[in-house]
Amino acid sequence: MSDDRDDEGLSWDGGSDPTHIDTNKVNAGALADDAPEFAGTSSAMLVLYGVFGGIYLLFTVAWLITALRTTIATGSPLDDIMTRASSILAVAAAPAWFIASIALPAGRPNWLRVVALVVGIVVLLPWGLVTGSLS
Repeated sequence: MSDDRDDEGLSWDGGSDPTHIDTNKVNAGALADDAPEFAGTSSAMLVLYGVFGGIYLLFTVAWLITALRTTIATGSPLDDIMTRASSILAVAAAPAWFIASIALPAGRPNWLRVVALVVGIVVLLPWGLVTGSLS
């Protein structure tokens, strides 16, 4: 149990410290009212974001394989540079779309993010690997 001698060691003599705040007098409700409310993301949405993240990671790897398999010798240095640049952008498109779909609709409903992620899956599908035209 508590002893008065223990309490004496935890207090200043006179108790006139200007920085001292008596926690019994602080209204916990007043502190909570000042803080902005943050509705956390549900567990189901976090799992769904993880599934979409895995799909977009697979798309990134698929576009990387497609870019590495594609060899087009055009003879023109400008054409070679443009082909290589488009391959790099194709590989970077999937992670960029995923990050933008998660970050940009902040403060909006979660279904909007899910719709953006589904549209990205349709748009960024690596058709070269899907149709088997790359061999």
